[in-house]
Amino acid sequence: MKTVKTIFPAALAAIFFMAGYSCNKENNTMMNKNKTSSLSSLTLTAEQTTLSSNGTTKITASGVNVKSCCSLSYTWSASAGNITGNSAEITYKVPANSGQQTITCLAKDGCGKSQSKSIAITVQ
Repeated sequence: MKTVKTIFPAALAAIFFMAGYSCNKENNTMMNKNKTSSLSSLTLTAEQTTLSSNGTTKITASGVNVKSCCSLSYTWSASAGNITGNSAEITYKVPANSGQQTITCLAKDGCGKSQSKSIAITVQ
């Protein structure tokens, strides 16, 4: 009877360990599938690409494929002028001087992936 009392708890512990390992392995695989690629392609679209000095236009980042586990953050920059906003859509105010300006968006997800895209705006 002592042998059964000693073996039973060890066997029960082994069963729970294997069941837990199996579930964790499956969950980790599912999580990894969600984290493989949440950004497909990034495109930028401006309402206007040619503006008079001090004019404004909206610029939108789109074409991003987001998986359920990952949220996006956007970082915008411009060679000159002012950017208002920090989401997928911003308002860009061109500078007073004429020339071509470059606006860049860096989209990052919570899974470690990122993409960057630029668009040219001409100031007349």
